[in-house]
Amino acid sequence: MSPSKKMSKHQIKEDKLLTTTFRATEYIQKNPKLFVITGIVVAAVFTIIVLIKYTINKQQGNAQDLYIRANMSLAAGNIDAAISDFTSLVNEYEATPYARSARLSLANKYFSEQDWDRALTEFEKLAENSGGDKMMLSIALAGAASCHEQIGDYLQAGKNYLEASNAFESPILSPGQLLKAGLNFIKAGDKTQASEAFKKIEEKYINSSEASAARRHLAEVNL
Repeated sequence: MSPSKKMSKHQIKEDKLLTTTFRATEYIQKNPKLFVITGIVVAAVFTIIVLIKYTINKQQGNAQDLYIRANMSLAAGNIDAAISDFTSLVNEYEATPYARSARLSLANKYFSEQDWDRALTEFEKLAENSGGDKMMLSIALAGAASCHEQIGDYLQAGKNYLEASNAFESPILSPGQLLKAGLNFIKAGDKTQASEAFKKIEEKYINSSEASAARRHLAEVNL
């Protein structure tokens, strides 16, 4: 090739690749021990990664099977078997999304039985282990708020409802959570936080069905 001719981009890439390959080969030949050791380390790391991935996949599979079985038992009316499987899920596969759904099912069951303490425990654990799922966190906090509301701890109920509305801001869930927060703050005698909750509905969710109620309660609080 004459000096006057320009190399194409493809030829330049090929030339760089050949040069790099040659230099790498030359370096390995001069430092064989280093690359034997490095090769062993790389192989070991790769093996660990494969084992971890296999373990995670196996755990996910086992959790999925258990979750399906639990819901089939629930659908068939075999509540005890469903609860047993849900409990196994939250105890043995806590890091999986199936465990989070199982814990929510347990919390709702205890709540329906008016077992406020056990329901609160499950909702709080779900909030702590929501796995970065903001909607699940919001639902868990709202569930905990409902439990506090039932046992008469209105200030904590208001705080939890407020946290729930902030955890996952949604035009569907947040207005109702904020309204409940405000009403519980009123019961707790905290008019300042009640007012703030109602104002937020007016500011952010003016088109929601809760907006008119928020305006009415805000007017009452400010009397």
